[in-house]
Amino acid sequence: MDAMRLRSLVGKRVLFQFDSGSQAIGVVARCLPDAGAVHLVELEKVALISREGVLLRELETYPFIPATPVSANEV
Repeated sequence: MDAMRLRSLVGKRVLFQFDSGSQAIGVVARCLPDAGAVHLVELEKVALISREGVLLRELETYPFIPATPVSANEV
């Protein structure tokens, strides 16, 4: 996923799907660093969901490396 696309999602509620089939749904709080390639995405008000659709955990924040998601869509 390219840096411009990730930065355009800041402030929006997004569903990230990972290659394992699991999902993270939350508001994109920030992308780091502020310029260039994105190395870290931080979500707020997050729900982590298993590939079976089971809610695993709700978190206030969840940072992840954006090389791992398969797709990201606004929800």
